[in-house]
Amino acid sequence: MQGLLRVLHVETSAASGLAHDASDDTQSNQIPPKARDTSVKPGADQSQAASPVKGGGGFRAVIGRLQRTRVGRTAGGGWSRASAGLLSVLRPLRGSRAVVAGAVATAGLLTLGAGWQGVAYARQAVDLPSVLVHDYDQPIRIAFNRPVKDSMQYHWSDNTPGDWRVERSLGGVKTLTFVPAEPLVPGSSMTLHVSALQPVADLGSSTDEEQQMLVKVRAAADVASVSPQEGAQDVAVDAGLSITLRGKNRGLRDLRLQTDIALRSATPESTDDTTFTWYPAEPLAQGVDYRAEVLDMRQPAGQQQIGVVAFRTVAMPQVAYDGPTVVRPGSVIALAFDTPMQQDGVRSDIPGQGKWVSAQRYELTVGEAEVHHSYSITATQGMRSEAGGVLTEDKSFGVVTPGVVQVVGMSPGGSRVALDTPIRLTFNQPVDHASAERAFSLSPHVDGSFSWSGDTLIYSPSGYGYQTTYTVAIAAGVQPTFGLPGAAWSGSFTTTYVVRKLAVPFYRQVHSLSCESASLRMALGHYGVHIVDDDVMALVGGSKGPRNTATNTWDDPYHTFVGSVDGSMGTTGWGVYSGPIAAASHSLGRPATAIGGGVTAEQVAAAIHNGNPVVLWGVGGMRAIEDSWNTHSGGVVRAPRNEHVRVVYGVEGSSDRPIGFYIYDPLGSAGGFYWTANQLRTNSAAGGGHAVIVH
Repeated sequence: MQGLLRVLHVETSAASGLAHDASDDTQSNQIPPKARDTSVKPGADQSQAASPVKGGGGFRAVIGRLQRTRVGRTAGGGWSRASAGLLSVLRPLRGSRAVVAGAVATAGLLTLGAGWQGVAYARQAVDLPSVLVHDYDQPIRIAFNRPVKDSMQYHWSDNTPGDWRVERSLGGVKTLTFVPAEPLVPGSSMTLHVSALQPVADLGSSTDEEQQMLVKVRAAADVASVSPQEGAQDVAVDAGLSITLRGKNRGLRDLRLQTDIALRSATPESTDDTTFTWYPAEPLAQGVDYRAEVLDMRQPAGQQQIGVVAFRTVAMPQVAYDGPTVVRPGSVIALAFDTPMQQDGVRSDIPGQGKWVSAQRYELTVGEAEVHHSYSITATQGMRSEAGGVLTEDKSFGVVTPGVVQVVGMSPGGSRVALDTPIRLTFNQPVDHASAERAFSLSPHVDGSFSWSGDTLIYSPSGYGYQTTYTVAIAAGVQPTFGLPGAAWSGSFTTTYVVRKLAVPFYRQVHSLSCESASLRMALGHYGVHIVDDDVMALVGGSKGPRNTATNTWDDPYHTFVGSVDGSMGTTGWGVYSGPIAAASHSLGRPATAIGGGVTAEQVAAAIHNGNPVVLWGVGGMRAIEDSWNTHSGGVVRAPRNEHVRVVYGVEGSSDRPIGFYIYDPLGSAGGFYWTANQLRTNSAAGGGHAVIVH
């Protein structure tokens, strides 16, 4: 054995220039001198085939010395099995200087007592792992379980660009390291194909020369949640936009936020490498919809979106004043909010005690305030709701304390007031009731009684008179409970008009010019006398002849019907005045009074109040179309060509002060119509002021 050690020492020294020391090789990323360069440049063919290294004649010397040493022989004079095995290994490698050192080392192991263990090592197969899980940003290092020959070839199935680095030991390749040109895509995979794979100093190992290895790039943690969630409402205007992963990121995702929102920083903030948050550079607008996409820039284009943040910011809180505008000690006023608020930010100069009675209501009880003074209460800019909404400006509400006592409301007012309507006077503040009642007066005086409802005095009369104007007055000096004494005040109203309507039936005239007959027919109907137009015409009589246009001569309407009742007005027919119609009424059973001109509205009103309908002459329209002709007796008739007769069946107002009248027109409809007293006066005067009062 000592002889063999001497040989190994010599041969190892002789081979020291041919093979690198293993400790040096493992620290170098470069291929040793005189060895083939096996590194793969980006974009180049990644297939590598390292050819054997050419060397000197040290191999023969080693073999010769091993054959001559007595340790190398057995007692029987033959080679030991170990030496024979070693020589069988060395002979095929005699052309490689690079493997001499490995051979010598192997010989050393066998000779120094490794024995069959050395043989087992030489026969050990080289197997690549089938799957390798790897980080995206680290080189891929493949360490063989024993050195392999340079002749192997290797490449990526997808031609991934990058640099190959070779580490050597014991005369072969011990480690391959691949440095990608760019970081790998997390979650992706790639396959390494290796061919001509043979171990150095192989002693019949079962190494498969064709092998492949699947490299799985470690996937980034999945998305657990985003905040705010899509469709979220009432999001605070300064809320952060976050994404939470199911595990630590470890730099696997390059997170960015694609949005129109101005951000404090494009890089999210994180304290745990799991939740990442972007913050707005300034508060967002309130009550506005926003959208943002969370991107992982390490993913391929078109696959970078990993989350969506879509939300609506909280609306600005709204505030309203709830309480009286005129306050006094003890009054309670409030600010009412439409959403729960953070309970601060109310400012007031009103003496008193204020507090939040709920998250949505602030109340203040007025204390010792000054008389006739203005105060305010304010919800200040910056107040926040619990949801995050912010008041963008002060919201102030003014109140005043009472000054001079005033009447601020009165009913009734105007005209047509019912005869039993109470008088209500509302004061602008609480007053001493007795002093207010003493200051009250009503003219013309009507007896009544007082009562109160809050700050309103109520006077209930025993009954007013019709169509009377009353004046209500409050004398100066009404005493307030808190404020200044009142000034004098007055107001007025007019009571309703008496209305009288008679039960007169409505009939339309039968002939084109029988308005007088139809009107009398309606008036008689009030008394139950039922006739037709022709009954009246038979009593009135007339020649029925047309106007003599040559002499302008015609009949006299004061005595008979002029022309034909079916004629054309002013040419072949006209009508009759009140005298013959009153006579016909007598003949038909009802006495009547004929007014031959100048009838007044008061006369008509008095007749209605007395229960007597009135047949009233007037004109069609409101203006007379003047006409005249000669009578057969030598007189002259001046009459309107548009003469027309109606019946008055109702009146509004007293006899001495009529307001209006209810009238049937035999050419109209059953509903009748209403004329004011002045309208009746005008139309009647245009028709000559004739009338027949049917009793």
